[in-house]
Amino acid sequence: MPMQNKFFLLFLSSSIFTCPLLEKINLFDDAVKTASFEYEQIFVELDKEIVRGKVYIDRPLNFKIETFEPYKSELIVRNEYTYRSDFELGETIRYKTENIKSQVPAFIFLESKKEICKVMTEASNSNSIKNLKLEEKQGELKKISYTDQFETFTEINFYNIDLNNELDKNLFNYNVELNLIIMN
Repeated sequence: MPMQNKFFLLFLSSSIFTCPLLEKINLFDDAVKTASFEYEQIFVELDKEIVRGKVYIDRPLNFKIETFEPYKSELIVRNEYTYRSDFELGETIRYKTENIKSQVPAFIFLESKKEICKVMTEASNSNSIKNLKLEEKQGELKKISYTDQFETFTEINFYNIDLNNELDKNLFNYNVELNLIIMN
């Protein structure tokens, strides 16, 4: 009987968590409910403009990415729906979040450490992202890199991270002045 307990304990402890890096990064701490930070996305092997913007997180269900350069756009998650707004086109497209979750690497910010770890360890089998890697410095997330479904290697650098700050709930409303297109 004691041998079975040891085996179960070993199995349980090894299956719970295999990504110690996530334990170091404060942004993924369970105590962090809100966050905001700036980002810079670089498509390493392509001659594309650098994308710059800001991210807002209000866990568990609200998330927003604002893009300022090279064009203005927003991606907003509110509960079960995601709204992608393109201000040049003057439209917002609404998706069920579950239907596009695997296409947006930034959705890991809404996941638990266990789910993020699963994505990191199983990313090589994914249809959308591969080789997901995180980098931290003194507990702060500095970079995420991955290869997307089109085999494009991408790096996203993070700056000015503010945790557990007061966020205006209106940040997570999409721009109703744009035409709304509903996708399922």
